[in-house]
Amino acid sequence: MKEEKKLVLNLQKVSIETEIDKFEQKDLSKVCGNMVFQMAGDIGLEETARELYHKGKVELTESMMKMYRGIVEHSGRPLYVIRAITTEIDKTLKP
Repeated sequence: MKEEKKLVLNLQKVSIETEIDKFEQKDLSKVCGNMVFQMAGDIGLEETARELYHKGKVELTESMMKMYRGIVEHSGRPLYVIRAITTEIDKTLKP
C-alpha cells in the first residue's frame, strides 16, 4: 500500500474578510482546532485537532486534509470564517 504524502496546514496567518472588502491576517488555528475536535469521530482526528490548536499548524495526509475541509464546511460557523479556512486548505492541497 502506498503511503500518502503529508502536507502542513498552517492557520496562524490566514487572510480573513472581517468586513466587506476589509481583510485582516488572523490566527484561525484555535478556531479550526476546536471545530475538528468537536466533530472528531476517532482518536487520530482528535489528536491532530489538539496539535493544530496548540501549535498553529499540523501535518496531515491529503485524505485527512479533505476530512478537515468537510468538517469546516459543515461546522455551522459564519461563512466568512469557513471561507477563510477552506481557502487555506485548498491552497495547501494544490501542488
